[in-house]
Order: sequence, then structure tokens, then C-alpha cells
Amino acid sequence: MQKRDTFRYHLKVGRKVVHRGITYDLERREAEHQREFPGGLIAQVGQKTTRESGLKWERKEARRPYKYPRGGAPQVPGGMRAIWWLRISALCVLVATAVSIILGYHWLAVGLGAGLLLESLVLVKVDR
Repeated sequence: MQKRDTFRYHLKVGRKVVHRGITYDLERREAEHQREFPGGLIAQVGQKTTRESGLKWERKEARRPYKYPRGGAPQVPGGMRAIWWLRISALCVLVATAVSIILGYHWLAVGLGAGLLLESLVLVKVDR
């Protein structure tokens, strides 16, 4: 009978799982992950298992996408069309701002920048 000496774990930053894996030593592995994910904490998944079973679990978990906390990925009302609209309008505002600065209309540049900021806040809703 094989020895149950392998831990399965999720590495979480906040409430988001950023990595899944297996290890013999949770504390050492958490310290290693701290270099790439500062503030990340390891949450043990289930009980200790055999190395073979842990590898099988790891391969299965690798196919699953990581989930965003609280209802999914950041939402953009209007989908990709809204994102492209925002990009095109940002480019137009950038050009208009540069021209207004060159011509000495600084008040217009400030107004255009504020307008772009408001537009982006309306179009893009990011859940926190």
C-alpha cells in the first residue's frame, strides 16, 4: 500500500484561486509561491493522499479554468462592441487633446480628458 504523504492545495490571492498543485510540504511550497504571488496563501484541499492520486488530481484540475470571485469575470455592458467603441473614442480624444495642446487650448484638453474618463466609467463596470 502506498504512503499518503502528498497534499493537494489551492494557492489563493484574496478570494481568487491563482494556482493549484500538490506538494509534500505545504509551508515550504507557500514560501516558494510568495515570490511570484506576494500575499498568496495556500488552502489545503481534502486530506493527504498518495503521490499517484495527487498527480491524477493535478492533471484533472489543470484542465479546469480558474474562477473569478463573486459572479465571474469583469463585466463590460455591450460586450466587445463597447470595448472597441471605447478604444476608438480614446484614440480620437487623444488626437484631439494633442492638437488642442499644440494650438494652446489647454482648457479644451482638460475637458476632453475628463470626457474620456467619464465615458470609460460608464462603459466599463468592474466588480471589486
